[in-house]
Amino acid sequence: MTEYVIKEVSQSLWMVFADRRSICACADENEALRLMAEHSAANNVDHANLLMTIAANKKPAGREPGGAPLSSSGCTQR
Repeated sequence: MTEYVIKEVSQSLWMVFADRRSICACADENEALRLMAEHSAANNVDHANLLMTIAANKKPAGREPGGAPLSSSGCTQR
């Protein structure tokens, strides 16, 4: 999970940090909050896509997740 911090560094400059790395500088706090939300949403989509790719690559062809072979109808043989 990403840790976000928004810090006012001067009267008209706000910095947004994600996991202690600066990701943007903004003119006001509302813009900083919007950019933080966009960054978080983009990271969540990337993470979900990565998990789906990993799951697809781990599943052996012709087998159910438990290891039972698939019949020609696609049902698990017991």
